[in-house]
Amino acid sequence: MSPELLSASGMPDEPADLVEAFSLQKLVNSFVDSLPDEQLTALTQACDRDWRGNGVFEKLSRHSVWKEDHVPVDLVDVRQAERELAHILNAAFPAKATCGPP
Repeated sequence: MSPELLSASGMPDEPADLVEAFSLQKLVNSFVDSLPDEQLTALTQACDRDWRGNGVFEKLSRHSVWKEDHVPVDLVDVRQAERELAHILNAAFPAKATCGPP
């Protein structure tokens, strides 16, 4: 992740400070909730690129079983579970996606 993105989102740039800042889930949630949508999207996309580029995604996905099915869209209730995933829903369902509470 670029130092510019770390700085723009207000994250510490030293590893020990990062560990302290995000050592509890409630601290992570509070940080994520404090970000404006624009910064949240940039941070989420950067993490996704890093996650796929550093080999962790591949290692974890080897042990996963993926299932695919075809169902009518009106039978699928799609709601945003996590704010940081908003860009995924907006890309997948641009006409129906909402980034607010259900």
